[in-house]
Amino acid sequence: MHPFLGGISIKWGEIPPGARRYMLYHVFVTPGLICWYLLPLYLMMTGFSVFEVGWLFTLINLVSIPLTYLVCKRFDRVPVKRGLITVDMLDGVAYTFYFLAKGAFAPFALLMGRMLEEISFLFYPLYPAYERIIYPRERRSEILSWHLRLPEVSSMISFPLIGYLLGYIFTKPYHYRSAFLLFGAPDKKILTTKEQEI
Repeated sequence: MHPFLGGISIKWGEIPPGARRYMLYHVFVTPGLICWYLLPLYLMMTGFSVFEVGWLFTLINLVSIPLTYLVCKRFDRVPVKRGLITVDMLDGVAYTFYFLAKGAFAPFALLMGRMLEEISFLFYPLYPAYERIIYPRERRSEILSWHLRLPEVSSMISFPLIGYLLGYIFTKPYHYRSAFLLFGAPDKKILTTKEQEI
């Protein structure tokens, strides 16, 4: 048995189509998670010190507390489908704000982007909730083995590639901003597809 498939007894073709599409969705969006690491790098490239970046993130977290509190109060009323679509929407718009973080507009753009991401994080528990719905109970553990492996492979391939491109070839601040815009675009485009499937 291939090392990657060790412990998996269910074949890919035996997984329900909706579950396969959901896993491929995660494979598709996983490379965009590198934005979590690109943002502080971008800030330091544009003149912020490590100390200033730390204070900026702390300030943004403090400002977002009232918003997250309001969202949490209504969290129980959010359907799973709408919650997952909201994650994509908020992340996509947040990355677009990072793209716009330049010059005098940069502080506001960074504030808006980080606040949207903080709110997005609140909806992450809906992912395992949806997986309990879409993955058949009798084979859930086997399907989850595929689910855990595929995005991991996606990050193992994409993260070093993106790191090389932005570290050695596209090294200017506007390249980083363009990367934010690029990763924000798929999040917005996938909304329609996800709404149809969930």
